[in-house]
Amino acid sequence: MQEEYVFKIVVIGDGGVGKTSLILTLTENRFPTDYRPTLGADFASYKVDLDGKLVTLQLWDLGGQPSFAHLRSFFYTEAKGGVIVFDLTNMRSFENVEKWHDEVTSICGKIPIVLVGNKHDLVDERRVPRHEAEQLARKLGALYFETSAKTRFKVDEAFIAAARLILGIREEAKAVPLKVTPELRKRLLEVIDESEDYAINLLRDLISAQSVNPPGWERGVAEIVLGELYRIGAQTEIYEKVEGRTNVVGRLGDGEPRLMLAAHLDVVAPGDGWIYPPFRATVKEGYVIGRGSADAKGPLTSMVLALYAIKKLNLQLGGTVLLVAAADGEAAGELGMKYLLKERKINVDYAIIGGNTRSKNICVAERGILWLKVVCRGRTVHASKPHEGANAVQALIKLLGKVSEIKFDVPPHPLMGEVTMNIGSIQGGTGINMVPGRAEATIDIRYTPAITEEEIISRLTEIIRETEEEVKGVEMSLEVILSEPPTEINQDQFLVQMLKKNVEEVTGEKMELVGENEAMMTKVCMLNGIPAVSFGPGEDEQKHRPNEKISIKELLTAAKVIALTIFDILSQTKQQLQTQNQKIRV
Repeated sequence: MQEEYVFKIVVIGDGGVGKTSLILTLTENRFPTDYRPTLGADFASYKVDLDGKLVTLQLWDLGGQPSFAHLRSFFYTEAKGGVIVFDLTNMRSFENVEKWHDEVTSICGKIPIVLVGNKHDLVDERRVPRHEAEQLARKLGALYFETSAKTRFKVDEAFIAAARLILGIREEAKAVPLKVTPELRKRLLEVIDESEDYAINLLRDLISAQSVNPPGWERGVAEIVLGELYRIGAQTEIYEKVEGRTNVVGRLGDGEPRLMLAAHLDVVAPGDGWIYPPFRATVKEGYVIGRGSADAKGPLTSMVLALYAIKKLNLQLGGTVLLVAAADGEAAGELGMKYLLKERKINVDYAIIGGNTRSKNICVAERGILWLKVVCRGRTVHASKPHEGANAVQALIKLLGKVSEIKFDVPPHPLMGEVTMNIGSIQGGTGINMVPGRAEATIDIRYTPAITEEEIISRLTEIIRETEEEVKGVEMSLEVILSEPPTEINQDQFLVQMLKKNVEEVTGEKMELVGENEAMMTKVCMLNGIPAVSFGPGEDEQKHRPNEKISIKELLTAAKVIALTIFDILSQTKQQLQTQNQKIRV
C-alpha cells in the first residue's frame, strides 16, 4: 500500500516577490497578470509522488507586509518546512531574507528551508548576484533555486526539493549501477538536449560574476559553480592559496578509475570594441555573447551540464569524476592547477581540460613556453651630456632589433606549428632629462620538440655578447621567468580513443587531432604525469576578443561527448585500463 504524507509548508518573503504567482503556477499552471497582495494567508495544495510516497504539500502563502507580522506567528504553527522567496530584481527583498529566516525558525525551530530567487526571466533587471544568494543559502543551511513563475522555470523543482528535505530523501539513494547500453547512451543525449535552458542560464550566471585577472578574484564565480555541484550532489571542497583566488573541486562517485574535468574561472579584461555588454550575457542567433563565454566559462558549462545529465539519470558511477574549476588560468597558474596538483595532491588517471576545439577536434599537443627577461645596465648622467653616460634604452633597442631578426632553422611540427617569438614589454628610464641607466624587456618564445630550451638560450646569449661588444659601457643579463617544455599525449591513449569515438558518434563527423598554440592546464597535467587532452566548445579565435561568443549547439555537443566519455572510462575496471595503457607504444 502506498505511503501517504501531508506536510504544511509556509511560503514567506517580502510583499511583491511573487509568492502567490509561484504557487498558482505550481498548482494551477497559470500566471496571474495583475498583482494583488495576500491579506493574511492564502492556502493551496500540491500532490507529488516521491519514490513511491504520495506527498501532499499544504502551501500557506503568508502576507509579506509588515502590517501582518502579528498574524504570522499563528500561521507558522506546525509548519514542517519553509520556502523563503525574494525578488532577483529587488535587492531589498534579498537583504530581508535573514529576517524571514529568523522569524520562522524562532517559532518552528530548525526546519528544512528552500531559498528561492524569483523573476529569473527578468535578466536585464537583475540586481542580486547569484554568488551572493548561493553564499547566503549555505549560511542558512538551505537549498537554493532561481525560478520564474512566469515561465515555470525551476518552480516544480524548488517545491519538490522542499518535500524531499522534509522526508529526508536524497536523490542519489536509489542510484542505478552504471551499465552502459545503447539505450542508456541515447537517453543521456536526450537529457542534455532537454537541458539547453539550464546550460544557457548557467553560462549567463558565470559571465555575470566578473573574475578579471589581473587582479584576479575568482571567489564570486566559484560560488556559482559550488552551488551547482551542491545541487548535483557532488562532494565539494574549496582551496585558496591566496585569499579570493578560489579553486573549486567537486567529486561524483568513488574509487578508481578517476577522471578529471577542468576549466579555469578567470577571464581577461574586456578591453574596447564591445557592442554588447561584456559581463551581461546576450543570447542571439544561437550564440551566447559575453566575456569568458569561450575562454573558459563555456567549456566549464559543458562539463557541469554533463554531470547534471548523469545526475538526472540517477546513475551510480563505477569510479570518480572530479570537476575542477581553477583560478589563475589566464596567468602562470601558480594559484590554480599547479597549486592543486603540487600542494593539494589531486591524483587522477586522466584529465579533460576545457578548450576551444569546436566540440569536434581534440587537442593532443602543446608547444613549449619560455618567458625571458633581458636586463640592460648602463650609466646614468644628465641628458645634456649623453657622451659621458651609457644609454641602457638605446642599447636594449639595438639588442631587440637583432633578436627580432632571429630565424630558428627548424621544420614546423605537424600539430604544434612553428617556433614563434614575441617581444612583449619594454621598460626603461626615469625622466626625459636623464640618460637611462637601466632598461629591461620581456620575450615570449613558444617552441617545438625540434629545438631545446638550451639551444634557444645559447642563441640569445650569443647576440647579447655581440651587442655588449658594440655598445661600450653597458652590461646585459638574461633571466628565465618561466620554462615549460613541449608536451604531447600518445594518440593511442585510451582517453584519446574514447573521445575520438564519442565525437564521431555525436557529431557524425570525422574527428581531427590538433595542437594548441597557447600553454594550457593540459600541459600542467602532462608534466605531472597525468594523461590529458584539451577539448570543448567554442572557436579559438574568440579568445580575448571583443564580443566574445560561443555556439549554444557546441555547448550541448561538448557535454554529450564528455558525458559519454565519462561512461566509457568509468565503466572500465582499473585493471582493464592498465591493460589498455600497456598496449600503447612508448
